[in-house]
Amino acid sequence: MTRNIVWEEIRKTASYIYGIEKYTKAKRKYNTGSKLFTFIIAIICATSTIYPEWREATIITSIIVATCTFIKEFKPIYAQPEEELRELDNICDFYKGYLNKLEDFFTSDCYDSKEDLDEKKKDRFKEIINTVGDRETTMKRLCRSNYWESKEVKQKTTYHLKSGFPQAKYYSLPYE
Repeated sequence: MTRNIVWEEIRKTASYIYGIEKYTKAKRKYNTGSKLFTFIIAIICATSTIYPEWREATIITSIIVATCTFIKEFKPIYAQPEEELRELDNICDFYKGYLNKLEDFFTSDCYDSKEDLDEKKKDRFKEIINTVGDRETTMKRLCRSNYWESKEVKQKTTYHLKSGFPQAKYYSLPYE
């Protein structure tokens, strides 16, 4: 019984890691692209003011720059501050260490055992679990979409579990 709980925690943690990585990569790509786009449009706007016959171009590019700035400031679902992304990176680093502890615990204490865990091993598992604290809540607050539920992340998680644990077919693999 406890073996399945440990396995499920490993599965969930692996999907969180891959989901956070995918999320931060996408947000950084969007942030960079939007800054570059705004910069290019601002240059077009500034150079079009030199020529009086390009008055429409100046107005249009000014509107585009204002719209991009508005979206960046008031719609954080599209652009996320770098501080929040760094915080997500720290959470991801924590989860990588946490996953290593869970995998070590699973392979050393649960995997080969035919009977359920004794109280000492259960207490050790609880100690590992208690290190998470409020990181999961913070992660879910900062990740504005559930990337850990995407098909690509599910496939990476399944591959990770199958490659790390050859007899993983006896446990519930995610999303098969």
